[in-house]
This record gives sequence, structure tokens and C-alpha cells, in this order.
Amino acid sequence: MNTHKTIFSLSFLAALFGLLMVEGIAHEWMAPKKFAETKNPIALDDKSFERGKKVYSQNCASCHGTDKKGMSAEETGLGVSPPNLKKRIATHSDGDFFWKIQQGRNDMPAFNNDLTKQQIWDVINYIRSDAE
Repeated sequence: MNTHKTIFSLSFLAALFGLLMVEGIAHEWMAPKKFAETKNPIALDDKSFERGKKVYSQNCASCHGTDKKGMSAEETGLGVSPPNLKKRIATHSDGDFFWKIQQGRNDMPAFNNDLTKQQIWDVINYIRSDAE
């Protein structure tokens, strides 16, 4: 009986370690600390939500999905599957999201020349509005 508990415990720990490693890899793209600590200056209210929803629909939904849960690489034609933003926003600061949206990386385009700062903050409010 103790052998079964030990095997189960070791299996559980191995699975947990594997999950943490995948999450660590998935979160390797982080904003520099000074940007990550930036607070969203736009209040999360109905007006910001509606503005953010419009900008998100026009610029983000084709890769991150209308439900913000991401899409597969096959669906988007990208090299990697875009992440589930509803989950990701729970583990990243608004400043981190802002920096990533502005800067882009690999398949993620940089929006620093296409969106105003307010539009980016509104998109972040829209994503955060129903985070998982």
C-alpha cells in the first residue's frame, strides 16, 4: 500500500514539475521590470470596455480569438499558437501586456505605430474584464 502512495506521489510531483516547466517556458517573454510595473491609467469602466472591445476585434481577435482564449497555429497560419489571454492576464501585469502589445515579437506584431496608448490600455481593460 505504501508503495502505491509513493508511486502516486512521485507521479503527481513529476506532472506538477512538468506543468511548471511548460508555464515557465510560456512565460519567458516578459517586459523589462520598469515597464512591467507600469499601472494602467485608464479606469476599467463601460466606455473603456467598449473602446477596447472594438480595437481588440479589429486587431487581436484574428489570432487570439473572439473569446480571447487563443487559436491554434493551424487556424492562424502562425508558427506557434497564440496564447489564451484570459488566462495569461491573471499572471501578467497590465504594464507587461502594454509593453508586449507595443513591441511585438516573432509572430506577434508590434502595434506601437498603429495604436495609441489609450487604445492599448483599453484593450488591456477589455481582456482583464473577464479574466479566468
